[in-house]
Parts: sequence; structure tokens; C-alpha cells
Amino acid sequence: VFAFNHNGITLAAEQLTFEGGQAVIKVPRLLNGAQTVTSVDKFLADNESNPLLKENEALLESIKVLAKVVV
Repeated sequence: VFAFNHNGITLAAEQLTFEGGQAVIKVPRLLNGAQTVTSVDKFLADNESNPLLKENEALLESIKVLAKVVV
């Protein structure tokens, strides 16, 4: 459901390069998606002592969020 109801985040960057199969973003600035970033940060902070978070870390890391980068 998350993937169908979420528009991702948009970043502005001074430079975007690709090295070793990874994108390297220089001076990223969040243009859109602050609610997503804030919600994930709050969830992690609120649950840092919850053993279920550690047990399900792989599931959390498997969540993909669409990211658009404007250079």
C-alpha cells in the first residue's frame, strides 16, 4: 500500500555522479518529501529500544522509496 500511495522524495543537488554502481550526490537539499523523512526518523527514534526493530531490520531496509534528483 505504501508504494501506491507515496510519491517519493525530490532532492536538488549541485552534482550527481555514478561510481561503482552507486550514485554520489554532492550537496543534496530536500525539496519534497520532508514528511517521509521526518516520519521515518521519528519511527526509528521512538523504537530504538524495541527488540522487534532489530529483529526486523532487514525488512525495514528492504523498503524502497522513489527518489528524484534535480541537478
